[in-house]
Amino acid sequence: MTRGKVLRSSPGQRPGSGPRSVLRSSPGQRPGSGPRSVLRSSPGQSSRDEVFERIREHLSAELEVQPDLIGEGTRFREDLEADSLDLVELVVELEDTYGVRIPDEDAASILTVGQAADFVAAHADES
Repeated sequence: MTRGKVLRSSPGQRPGSGPRSVLRSSPGQRPGSGPRSVLRSSPGQSSRDEVFERIREHLSAELEVQPDLIGEGTRFREDLEADSLDLVELVVELEDTYGVRIPDEDAASILTVGQAADFVAAHADES
C-alpha cells in the first residue's frame, strides 16, 4: 500500500527525464498502443486483475506517476493528488471501456484504486 505522496516530475525537470518518458512509444510500436489508449479493451469479460492493471496504467500516464507506486490502497486524492477533472476523466474512460455506468454518488464513494477496480469488475458483468 502506498503511503504519503507519490512523486511526480518536478517543474523544471529536463524534458524526457520524468516518469512519462518511460511510457512513450518505442520505434516500431503499434499506433494507438501508447499511454492514452491503455484502457481500451477487446470485447469480452475482463478479470478484476486486468481492470486493476488498466486503471493503474491510465493513472500512471495521466498523472505522470510510476506504475509500481500505484497499489490497491492508493487513494486518488491524497496519494495521487488527482483533482476533480482527473477523476471525471477516469470515470468516463471506465464507462466507455467496460460499458458500465458509474453514478455520481457511487463515484464519490470510490476513494482508492482497488475500490475502482472492484466496482468495475462487479458491474461489468451486468452490462
